[in-house]
Amino acid sequence: MRLIHGKWQHTFLNLHLVTLSWSAVARFNDWTPLPLLFLCLAVFSIVIRILLDVGFARPVSVRTSKVDCLIVVAFFLMCLNVLYNPTAKGGNYLLAYGVVFGMYLCCLAMGLRNISTNELLKYNYYGVNFICLFVILEVLGRSALGFDVFEWIPRSKEATATVAVGFFRGYGFSTEPTQVGNYFACFVPYAIFYRSNIARKGSRIYSIFLVLAATMTFSAALALVAFCGVLIYFVFTNKKLSMIKSLLFLGIILVILFSLSIYTMGIGDILYEAYDKVSSKLLLTSDGTSVGQRMIALETGIATIQNYPLFGIGLGYLSSLGQDSSINWYIFLGSEAGLIILGFFVFWFAFHLINAVLNYSRTRKEIFLWAAVSIFCGMAYLMFISTFQNMFLLTSILLYRVIQKNLTFSQGR
Repeated sequence: MRLIHGKWQHTFLNLHLVTLSWSAVARFNDWTPLPLLFLCLAVFSIVIRILLDVGFARPVSVRTSKVDCLIVVAFFLMCLNVLYNPTAKGGNYLLAYGVVFGMYLCCLAMGLRNISTNELLKYNYYGVNFICLFVILEVLGRSALGFDVFEWIPRSKEATATVAVGFFRGYGFSTEPTQVGNYFACFVPYAIFYRSNIARKGSRIYSIFLVLAATMTFSAALALVAFCGVLIYFVFTNKKLSMIKSLLFLGIILVILFSLSIYTMGIGDILYEAYDKVSSKLLLTSDGTSVGQRMIALETGIATIQNYPLFGIGLGYLSSLGQDSSINWYIFLGSEAGLIILGFFVFWFAFHLINAVLNYSRTRKEIFLWAAVSIFCGMAYLMFISTFQNMFLLTSILLYRVIQKNLTFSQGR
């Protein structure tokens, strides 16, 4: 019975990884996206296993990390904040933070036993490849062939974003292109590492496959975050020549892809509009568009932090008024919950990033560096979104903790 529940736990975690970006399909409501459901089932199996261990007088293994106390303290302060600054939506936000972070802390404390690093990396690899292939086929089908795959796959939110008239952005199974870009930024690094270990041949073809899928999202945030992640990787590995070659190779591939698109599909004007839209987002020059609206929301959030630095204006305040939040999680949480609570979360994230870098510097094992790149990308991406429910950064940290535990255990034997 103990073995059965252990297998169920591993199965649900694997399914959580595979479906991690599936936030817009196969969901009952806004509170139950498929990856969250599988994480809930994994936690439930952990609880059942512990109850059985207690019932049969078997030892219960609970390993807590001192750094996780930061999240517990942050949540306690959130409870006080909701009482001090009550809003109509404060309870909802408190429940969301408690459920999501609580499940991850439960997995970190009691659910990492006998989990194979290679198995988790394998299922992440499967999930990334599936979404990459789907995004490519989705965009080509909708933009070039007039075949809308989403007429056959029900979504909780319509996929309507376009780069230009008639040319759609890639959604995958996510609610929006920015979210699938967030998924790519966090988990493509792990997929690259796994691919390099199972088959070094065809690595360039695989790189083209990943770049093409990422390009199809036309996400300015993904472009910026991925570029910084690549720079970090090459700086820490001192592979300056490889970096130059890789960037040159990437540039050539993009030029070829765009040239073929212009030749075969006649979309020169569309590509120009795509360039104009993405560049305007990166340079923050689109007045009167979504970029302009985001800048206004960002400026409002910063002003709120200046006026209410310690305790904010109340968790869920903007949502209670029906106003747009700052499309920046750090500004969003800092303005509503205060800089003290924000500081606990940021320190917890930064601890794992620095810890991964130090582990790489000490052991020179590349998996630690790829984990650091993934965590960095997850942290950086929070500058472009105001929600955490998609759980990419948290799952990346969970995966890193599994890697760290298994490598530390194997070295200690």
